[in-house]
Amino acid sequence: MSGGLAPFAAEGLKILPELAGDRLRISLHGTIAVRDPAALLNPFFDALEEEAVRSGVATVEADLRGLSFVNSSAIGTLVRWVMRLLARPEGTGYSLVLVYDRKVSWQRINVPMMATIAPAVVSATSD
Repeated sequence: MSGGLAPFAAEGLKILPELAGDRLRISLHGTIAVRDPAALLNPFFDALEEEAVRSGVATVEADLRGLSFVNSSAIGTLVRWVMRLLARPEGTGYSLVLVYDRKVSWQRINVPMMATIAPAVVSATSD
């Protein structure tokens, strides 16, 4: 991505960012089963947020369909990202679209819940 948001890979997880106009798409693949996923993911999501705002991105689409498993701590990290976005002053953020697979139990249960936390800025869609 222009501006410096590089692909991320660690501990069985790959995150691939792709900027197209005012839309940033990130594809997540693998599993998140490490003991402290916040130590790995919070810096990435913080950098993503900074870059999206700096670049004037209107929408971030997070494609979670490639994540076969995440532990509860990883879900907390995703919720933290949603809460940070919700806390941004109006007009200074972006909308977040969470794309998920209804056939994957952790996604079917947790992703729609994340959208209900912040319906003004987060939506969830499944295939």
